[in-house]
Amino acid sequence: MPFIIGEARSVDDIMLFNKPAKRSASIGGFVNNTITTNVNDKIYEAGENITAGNAVRLFTDGKIYESTPLNSDNLYAQWFAVDTVTSGNNVTVRRTGEIASTNTLTINLPVYLIIAIGGINISQTPITEKSSTADLWQYLGYATTANTIAIDIKLPELFLTI
Repeated sequence: MPFIIGEARSVDDIMLFNKPAKRSASIGGFVNNTITTNVNDKIYEAGENITAGNAVRLFTDGKIYESTPLNSDNLYAQWFAVDTVTSGNNVTVRRTGEIASTNTLTINLPVYLIIAIGGINISQTPITEKSSTADLWQYLGYATTANTIAIDIKLPELFLTI
């Protein structure tokens, strides 16, 4: 359901341009046989190649894209990708629970959206200043093990120019 400005309860409540998403029934998934099925997982068509464990966003065309920290891209994080898929194939996305990460993480430290480095768009080092490729920062969760993230995606915050 579309939201009225100021009423969004989470990033899942935001629907741009009232365009419905192309998705199939919610089913579970797993990454590297380490994370069990999550009943809240969703499946959408990938609009580009997607890497498992990366932060992703549903775009206005109803497809999933990897998130970026640039506000004009309008691709801040809504979910994590459970699968690695190529463009045009279905990708399972997860908003709650845990997700496996290919990063080596420090337990109990936060995880943030970053400019993709080597195809990975998450890090425990946040973006600290505005640049031509990043003008927002977003908290995504925290590490529960060296390769697992407890998902807790918050709305992004823009850097202000003073």
